[in-house]
Amino acid sequence: MKLAILSVLGGLGISVLGVVGSDAGLMLQDCHKIDPSHQIIKRCPKNEMQETRRLAQWCRSCRRRGACAIKYGYNMSRVSKEKLNRICECIAVVQQRPIYIIANSVLESQNIAVALDHGANAIEIDVTAWGTTWWADRSGNSFSWGDSVEEMFKTIAQLVKAGRYIGFVWLQIQNPNYCKASEQRSCSVGGLRDLVHRHLWRIPVPVLYAFPRNFYSSEDSGALEVTENLLPYEAVAFDGHSQPVQLTFGQLGPGDERKRVMTDGYFDWATGFWPWRDEISDFVKGQAFQRVFGWTYAGGRPHLLDAMMDTGIDGIVYGFKHTAYYEHEWVRRAAQEVREWIYRHPYRARVATKGDVPW
Repeated sequence: MKLAILSVLGGLGISVLGVVGSDAGLMLQDCHKIDPSHQIIKRCPKNEMQETRRLAQWCRSCRRRGACAIKYGYNMSRVSKEKLNRICECIAVVQQRPIYIIANSVLESQNIAVALDHGANAIEIDVTAWGTTWWADRSGNSFSWGDSVEEMFKTIAQLVKAGRYIGFVWLQIQNPNYCKASEQRSCSVGGLRDLVHRHLWRIPVPVLYAFPRNFYSSEDSGALEVTENLLPYEAVAFDGHSQPVQLTFGQLGPGDERKRVMTDGYFDWATGFWPWRDEISDFVKGQAFQRVFGWTYAGGRPHLLDAMMDTGIDGIVYGFKHTAYYEHEWVRRAAQEVREWIYRHPYRARVATKGDVPW
C-alpha cells in the first residue's frame, strides 16, 4: 500500500484497513468511509467523476462563505460542521482535475518549444528587472540571464498561433521592487504587465504573476500593481506557508478568490521533501486557493512523485535543480514520469489541454 495513501487517509481520519492500494489511487469510495450513511455522498452515482467534481465545487463554495453546516445544497441532512469538513477535505483530494506539467526556469526562447516537445503544457519563466526592462533571469547576474521577456513572449505567441498548447505562463518575479511605476514604468511590475497585455493577453495565454517569499509583506511590494486590477486570464501566486499567504491575499487582494494561487516546494526532494509535501496536502484539502502547485521534480524518484501527486495538486514544476531549462534526457524523463503518473490515475487526473482554463 502506498505511503501517500496512508498519509492522506490518516490525515483525514480514515481507517486504512480495507483500502485497496491499487494503481488507480484514491477514489470516491474512500470518502464513503467518512460518510457511511450517504448523507452527503451518493451511494452509487451514475457518473462518479462528475459527481465528485460537483461535490468538490459545492464544498469550495460553501466553505468560502462559511455556510456548509446550514441546510443547503448537498447538506439537506444538516451534517455537523466537523464531519462535513472532513468529507470536503477528502473530496478535494480525490476529485479528477486537469494537471499542468510546468517546465522549470525556461530562460531562452528556443527552449520553449523544447519543453513542449518534452511534454510540458505550461512554462515557468524567472523574470528579473534590469536597466529599464525585464529579462528572463533567475539570479540577476551575468551568468544567469537569458533572453528578454519581450522576446520570450513573442515566441510564446508565435507557438500558440501555430497550434501549440500552452496552458499558462508562470512569471516568477525575482525583484518586484526594482522600479516604481510612477518613476520608471517599463522596469516595474506594471511594465511587465504591459508586455503581457501586448503579446499574450489577446491570444489569450493565461498568466500567473508569482511573488517570492518576503517580497509581499507590505503594500510597497509591487504586488498591488497586479492585484488591484487583474484582467481575465490573470492570477496571482504567493510562495510560502498557508496562514501568512492567506493573510497577504486578504490585505493585498485579489478580491476574487478564483485568482488566488498557492505555490510551495523545495529544490532537492532527496533532502527536504516530507514537511512541505504535507503542507501542500493541507493546502489542497483546505480549498482556500484556486490552484495549488508544487516544485521541483527533477526525475528519477517516482515514489516521491507519487506521494506528491497523491495530495491532489493541480500541477507540478519539473526540471533541473540548479540551472535553466535546455534539451537534456533528464528533464525529458522527468516530464514523461509525470505524464505516466497521470495516465495511471485516470479517475483522479488528466493532462490539461485546450478548453481547460486555470483561473
